[in-house]
Amino acid sequence: MPKIVKLLIVAVVLYFAWTKGLPRLKALGSSSSTTTSASGSASTSCPDLAARASETWGSGLSRFVNPPVDVNEWQTFRSSVQSRIDEANDACRCSEPACDKTREAMSKLESLVSSVDGAIRGGGPMPSDAPQQQEQIDQGIDAAREMARSSK
Repeated sequence: MPKIVKLLIVAVVLYFAWTKGLPRLKALGSSSSTTTSASGSASTSCPDLAARASETWGSGLSRFVNPPVDVNEWQTFRSSVQSRIDEANDACRCSEPACDKTREAMSKLESLVSSVDGAIRGGGPMPSDAPQQQEQIDQGIDAAREMARSSK
């Protein structure tokens, strides 16, 4: 049974690396194309801050998928992610559709963080649908970014 859990964890890490890491590497070369305009509205910064929260989560999670986990390091990481989520939520207080969509994505990210936190602290398995949850979160953020761009 432990081998299956480890294989699942490796699969989750590989999925995140493939779906998040590779596009980010490609985006580094063309970062000017993703730069927002100087007049950026609250709804533009809102999804951008949410994307940073999701990136912080996705890029750091791999350190914690294989036991044993340093609980103090986990708590520091979790706090960092929660801080990014809070920043995004603070920027998303507007009533525009992009803000609504972003708040929904941040709520899902908070739920995922909480589920993983419970697994790490309780010694249980990671949520089996974590990659699907992360994909839904990122799709929500992408949709919010598109809404923000189209509302200009």
